[in-house]
Amino acid sequence: MKVALDSSAIILLAKADILRQACSIANLETTEEVKAEVMQGLKKSKKDALYLQELAKEGKIKIVKIESRLAEKFKKDFNLGPGEASIIALSIKQKIPMTTDDNKARKIGKILGLQVLPSLNFPVILYRKKKISYEKAKAALSVMEREGWFGEDVIREAFNNLKEETR
Repeated sequence: MKVALDSSAIILLAKADILRQACSIANLETTEEVKAEVMQGLKKSKKDALYLQELAKEGKIKIVKIESRLAEKFKKDFNLGPGEASIIALSIKQKIPMTTDDNKARKIGKILGLQVLPSLNFPVILYRKKKISYEKAKAALSVMEREGWFGEDVIREAFNNLKEETR
């Protein structure tokens, strides 16, 4: 299954140290615009930028050039940043789910009928597929809780989903 990732998802999965494992359960794609956003972190040797650079070079995360007219339309019509607009365009064009934790992009994606996945799904799925241990999944969710902008109910649901996987 292909999944489009925006910068917030890449950054959180990298900080949680599960971005490489995420590549083992899905064909991850992102856009040149998102890559440019994340790569700004190279100036400060940010882990997420180094991680994306390495995984893109290895071909584990595909960097896709999208139709700029469609992304520009989303930027203008919905007042989105270039990364979010490009991920929505990629998701529409390729008919694939998108992973974003940006509230506005999530809402717009759902309005447009896209399958929108939170990055918090990845630790649970990785554990379910035996790609990481329960402790690693729990630690990843804790990092994502600390570093992300999730509501309490969303975090609680993710931890509950992980707990359900142990039954």
